[in-house]
Amino acid sequence: SAMLAEIIEPVEKYNIWIAGIQVTDANKGGITGSGITGTVSYDSDTNTLTLQNANITYGSGDTIYTILQDLTVIFHGENTVTSTSINDYAAFNTISGGNLTFKGSGSLNASGKYSGIYAFENIYIESGTIVSTGKNAGICSNRGTVKISGGDLTSTATGTGGFGICRDWGRLNLTVSGDAAVTAIGTNGAKALDSD
Repeated sequence: SAMLAEIIEPVEKYNIWIAGIQVTDANKGGITGSGITGTVSYDSDTNTLTLQNANITYGSGDTIYTILQDLTVIFHGENTVTSTSINDYAAFNTISGGNLTFKGSGSLNASGKYSGIYAFENIYIESGTIVSTGKNAGICSNRGTVKISGGDLTSTATGTGGFGICRDWGRLNLTVSGDAAVTAIGTNGAKALDSD
């Protein structure tokens, strides 16, 4: 058994967590755990998370959380990602740079207390039907751009003073192109203007 121990390699871990569960080489083909139903898989070569009729709920922070440079989320069927935490968390959050990209043939409903979708830098929406809801913002970038080039997005802030689509630092850089349909709802208007 000493020889066997020598050839067992440690399981590679990735900087992405799903409902508190870190994605590794061992579980990336089918990430399961408390609060996760449906099919959730991760391709570590392309930093792509695929949701297939997934329902993911988490009460202790951001539901899908990453410190990867880039993350692409592909969704098929009906998917719901919810942070039930009482603190300012989101359904999707990246605290690293790069692009957080959403595309799919299905629907994605993302909700959290702070926002449904949050990224340190850029948020790209390419296709699919997305409903993103939060108290402060539906979708929010810390200091990047928001580009919506396709799909059908409804982004809603439910709280007083909230923004449908926002940027925390500086002027929001929002681009809507292609056949994208965007509905942004917030008591402070659809999007933030200068916030510095």
